Amino acid sequence: MGKDSGMMDLDSVDFKELAASVASFASFPGTPSDASVKELLDRFPLTVLFSSLQREEEVPGIVESVVAAFERIFKATYGISLLPEILPYANLGLNASFPSIRRLTCLVIGKALENNDMSGGALLQEVVESDVLVPLLNAVADEDASVAKSASEAVEVLAKTPLGLELLFTDKGLGTGRLKEMALQVPALVQIRILSLAAAIFGLSELAAAAIQGSGVLSVLEAELDNTSDTLAHINSLEILSELAATHNGVKFLLAGKFINRLVSLIGNSEVDTVVRSHAMRVGARLISCLIVTPTAPRDSEVHGVLDAIAKNLENLNEVSGDAERNEKAVGIDALGQIGTSREGAELLLHRPKPVASYIVRAAFVDRQGSSIEVAGIHALAFIAGSERLDTSPLLSEQTETSLHDLIYSALDDSASHSLSNLLWSLLQQAPEIRQATYRLLIPLVARRWCLWEVCYHSDLISFVTDPQTEANKDGMEWRHAFCIATCTALAAAVQQGDAMSTGILEKLDSAVRRGPYLPKEQAEAQPVVATEDRF
Repeated sequence: MGKDSGMMDLDSVDFKELAASVASFASFPGTPSDASVKELLDRFPLTVLFSSLQREEEVPGIVESVVAAFERIFKATYGISLLPEILPYANLGLNASFPSIRRLTCLVIGKALENNDMSGGALLQEVVESDVLVPLLNAVADEDASVAKSASEAVEVLAKTPLGLELLFTDKGLGTGRLKEMALQVPALVQIRILSLAAAIFGLSELAAAAIQGSGVLSVLEAELDNTSDTLAHINSLEILSELAATHNGVKFLLAGKFINRLVSLIGNSEVDTVVRSHAMRVGARLISCLIVTPTAPRDSEVHGVLDAIAKNLENLNEVSGDAERNEKAVGIDALGQIGTSREGAELLLHRPKPVASYIVRAAFVDRQGSSIEVAGIHALAFIAGSERLDTSPLLSEQTETSLHDLIYSALDDSASHSLSNLLWSLLQQAPEIRQATYRLLIPLVARRWCLWEVCYHSDLISFVTDPQTEANKDGMEWRHAFCIATCTALAAAVQQGDAMSTGILEKLDSAVRRGPYLPKEQAEAQPVVATEDRF
């Protein structure tokens, strides 16, 4: 595309034809070839395409078609090479009346920043010289959510570079203090966007985390956590804490402040909304999960403070029976289960003298106060048993294995079944979601001999799980088959080590494994029926 092509006389352009051509170009799936992009731009140079964005009244629909074409153009290498020619128009684009144009402009800036290294740093310099930083930050507060999302993504890409951080957060940049200013003044919906963006930048690097801390934007988060009169503010702030807790830098930041104390306070506060306590338990569990697997030793006071708060809240919820409280209890049980997904977390929950995992076992086997609590309990117990651990064995230390065994058998004294095999059998007779949760629990549990024997000595249970017609949906079939594989593997190993067990059970399980998850029982082979043709 030469210089002359960019000077095409606009009066000679048929914008209806242009609209049809770019709509056709945009409709093709996948990444366009450089040749197809060049062909389009030879017919309609950039200046013409930009001009067409002002012809909506003349040609309805042309703006959306051209924007869609531009998005496709920038998927091609040739299109990316044109970014320096487009960036000078970015300021106009960010102030356009059409949200689609504003979103496209944010996408262009983001693309330029992503490809900065390929241009030897020239594209970042183009962004700086285009004076789009403040308008881009303002776009994070755009009333159109798609524009705000694209703007946030572009700012996050900018924050990955030292110069970008300097522009955003130091006295040398035009964006200095802008994020904090916006977080303090804008509506709640935009405020959560700003804080979420800050949390995303915080996790990028040590340098980015330091820049965010220095900007003071997260002080807004602390203030919102203390805003006891606004439930939505509490929930939004807890979501941001959850995002921070997902990164190493974020965990360090939360530990350095008083956020854990705030979480503990919220979990134990009967005056706040049940939804707030539920969110606080989720965030607390996520934070503990990050803490216990970090190289630095976790501070026991914080870890046990959150665990004790969740346990106490679950204890208090035993006294109420409303739907909201049942949902909150299910969330608390699930939160504990998420901690138990790691080996360290499972050990923590099973630690004596009063294992927190007892609340999980009771929810799964004893209380059964409704489907949501029961299902949450079974899944949480499966996590502790090792359903999500990728180790060669789900077994824990000897002490915690004893604790797991004792918790389960102690709970049986208070259950209606009184034996583990009968309890498991009863769970497998319930709704599909409970059956599938039970399969998930049993897969790691049968690695323990005491559970393996309970399963194998219950003939009805074995017949049930080896029957391919037991389950009617795909997930149920696959979970049933996975359980058969796990049980067959564990039983074969036990027999090989000299344990006495009926070979008939092993053969039955092996047959179910070889049959696969979906095949029906063996049926007699179809035989053709031959008859003489009736003739008149």
